[in-house]
Amino acid sequence: MNIKNILISILFAVSLFVGYYFVLTWTIKSISERGQFGDMFGAINAFFTALAFLGLIYTILQQNDLIKKSSEQLELNKKEFETQYKIQAITTLINLYQSKLSQIRTIDHLQANELQDKINNLVNELENFLLN
Repeated sequence: MNIKNILISILFAVSLFVGYYFVLTWTIKSISERGQFGDMFGAINAFFTALAFLGLIYTILQQNDLIKKSSEQLELNKKEFETQYKIQAITTLINLYQSKLSQIRTIDHLQANELQDKINNLVNELENFLLN
């Protein structure tokens, strides 16, 4: 909403109140009669006050629900980050083992088989971790 619309709204509200005052003073001459006329709207005033209070309570409940959902989403993001971190660490470890395996293959065939078994075990652990 721009400033022009806000000023028009304020001007309209002020002119409405001023017009109401002049119409009321012109039609009802006695101050006691004006008081009685105003007292007719006391129940409506209480009704709108109660509606405003209920609206406030509803807004607080909505914000509470939104905060809970945001907290749950934060926990999910935290778990996902931890999972990605573990996968990255395991992948780095597997790459390291594979590079060592290629170095050992040229030196000793027996150690290469042991290292290949370790790599296979790591891959199986990674698969189990990802499935859980």
